[in-house]
Amino acid sequence: MIKIVSYHLHCVDDNYSLYDEVTYMLIKISFSLILALCVWQGLNILYIFLKRQFLIVSDEVVKKNENLWEQCLLLTGKQVKIITTLIRNVTLWLLKKKADEQLQARKATILQNVVNHLNQNLAHDLQLKTINPATTRGIDVWIYLANKLDSTTETKLEDYFSGILSKYTNEFALDYMHIEINAGAGWVAKFDVKTIEEATYNRMARASEVVQEEEFDEDLDLW
Repeated sequence: MIKIVSYHLHCVDDNYSLYDEVTYMLIKISFSLILALCVWQGLNILYIFLKRQFLIVSDEVVKKNENLWEQCLLLTGKQVKIITTLIRNVTLWLLKKKADEQLQARKATILQNVVNHLNQNLAHDLQLKTINPATTRGIDVWIYLANKLDSTTETKLEDYFSGILSKYTNEFALDYMHIEINAGAGWVAKFDVKTIEEATYNRMARASEVVQEEEFDEDLDLW
């Protein structure tokens, strides 16, 4: 019984100790905030006073009946607005940066899955000869071809890649594919992958440019 009472008293002492610590911390924080506010307002009053004296010395027109505290409150309101706007902009920038990093991480994972699929199935599905396994840098995908492809095979390869990509994601899509010769690597098919919205917009824009060029050529032929 004595042990139980002793244990209970010990717990009560711990609770009071924790309560005292929290109370002390809150008082300390409140005092710091009040002190900071007083210093802030004091600096604002000093700024307004010195500005007024400078205008008087410079023979500028100064309203002598203006209340110093009212001007201080107006200045504080402007400062609060600037600070909140700055905090909001910084917060939005940090959130966007974090979202972009997460997006890039998802893209890198998806492209690696696509590369693994290509290395396992490309030769069998398209009977396409390559000299090295496909690779990705997390941005695009490279397929190292044994030789230059004809236009029909290029179209098949592009459609095949788009189909494989769609199996692993509905967030990204193929923007464009182009084949070029690289020193030390030979013919390389490069697949530029972007978000599905950006890829769709870019493809439509390029298609529109082609149509406009064809219409322009037809107008020249008429002349």
